[in-house]
Amino acid sequence: MTDPTNERVIDPGRPALGWRWMGQPVEAERSMPIAGGLAATAPFATAEGIGRRRRRGALRQLAEPRWRPLGALWVVRTNLRLAVWHDGAWSSVWFGSASDVEPLPDGVILRFAGEPDYAVRWTGQQRG
Repeated sequence: MTDPTNERVIDPGRPALGWRWMGQPVEAERSMPIAGGLAATAPFATAEGIGRRRRRGALRQLAEPRWRPLGALWVVRTNLRLAVWHDGAWSSVWFGSASDVEPLPDGVILRFAGEPDYAVRWTGQQRG
């Protein structure tokens, strides 16, 4: 466990953009064509089947994991974590819980076992 009493501020804060590598929950509605008589129902059912297959493919693609934007952040960087202001609340992204930290010229990617990866790109200058 990391001792928070040894925490030192490295970057007192700067604006950033954030992303998480994750899927998106999607829901599919099922519809049933209703038409008068067997002769009219068959073509509608065939068209519905084709449309359903296309929708399933589009929903599957939409649900696949990819970088999902978090939007604008304010990030304070310490030697132990990123303190992130997002949607009116502070949260911590602890370096010690990351399985890999990939520094980038304009940000950082943190990878976690069993959790979505987290990416930050700095959009402004460091304060202080």
